[in-house]
Amino acid sequence: MASSNNDRLDLSTMAQYGRNGIKYGVLILVFYIVARFTWSTGRQLYLSLNPPGPPPPTMGFKALPQPSFPAQLPDERPTTLTLETVGQRLPAFGTQVAVYYVPGYEPDLLALDRAKERAAALGFLFEPEKVSTAMYRWRQRTPLPATLEMNVVNNSFAMQTDWASSVTLLDKKFIPDERQAASEMRSLLRSLDLYQVDVATASPKVKYLKALAGETKDAASISEADFVQADLYRTIPNNLPSVTHKYGQGVMRIVFSGSRDAGERILSFDSTYYPVLWDKPETYPLQSARQAWEQLLAGNGYVTNKGTDVAVVRNVYLAYYEPPLPGAYYQPVFVFEGDNGFQALVPALDPQVYKAVQE
Repeated sequence: MASSNNDRLDLSTMAQYGRNGIKYGVLILVFYIVARFTWSTGRQLYLSLNPPGPPPPTMGFKALPQPSFPAQLPDERPTTLTLETVGQRLPAFGTQVAVYYVPGYEPDLLALDRAKERAAALGFLFEPEKVSTAMYRWRQRTPLPATLEMNVVNNSFAMQTDWASSVTLLDKKFIPDERQAASEMRSLLRSLDLYQVDVATASPKVKYLKALAGETKDAASISEADFVQADLYRTIPNNLPSVTHKYGQGVMRIVFSGSRDAGERILSFDSTYYPVLWDKPETYPLQSARQAWEQLLAGNGYVTNKGTDVAVVRNVYLAYYEPPLPGAYYQPVFVFEGDNGFQALVPALDPQVYKAVQE
């Protein structure tokens, strides 16, 4: 009998232990769930109030040369600069930005042949004259006197016609509107093998021009226009705009006439387009817009258009600068704009990035 009582006691004790184990197990599980939820919610709240900063700049290109601005005379800059933004404040643009490489061109035995094909697409069928190792010049006399100069190594070119010598050109009024000018420009780029993704997805900025004493002036509308000017700027992965050292001019510029005749439709065509390695960016630290403004006041940067001697700045933004030659870097600049067409460019990267090169 004693053994039977002990067995019942052991079973009762084990059952009690089992119930306690389940109870404490449930409590531990509930505690774990509550603790995990509290930690997760608290972490998300902390990160929302204190978001982590971006990873440090990669600076994979090492030290960079400064953007290559043309030389500038003192009288090409205003004598006085005044900041008149809202509240005298300058916008913030973050702490870093992508920089891209613009590769140079390797010597190519077929470069001249390809240049001749492009010249033929522009209506220049005669043999060119050699200006230098890389530069060639084509000339034609009809239907309009015209000149085409092309760098057969990097594919930049400039075409100009003497449209003022024609006595009938201005009577032809098939002026393309914005949509038609964009379509004709894209067709021309295809024929020149220049229809790359970063320009194929861009829409040109169109301006109407009228002829006056052998020169062109802005026209108020297409009804008053004799010509149409189309400037093409790249589409950049981070959606920032681009600028060149020529005020208001894109990486490509075409002027169309109102004639539909071959040799008269395109009056000028300039291109300093060089392919960019968009898929291999490196990040670099930015300086602040305030620092860039102080550098501009100190006489640094490049003024693309001074307007008047007294410049009033009302707008500041970040853009990419089109290098005048390949074998360079596609890097950002601060653009300062204001009254009377004032515009100036200042390198946007932290000066320490450039100091290493200078030293």
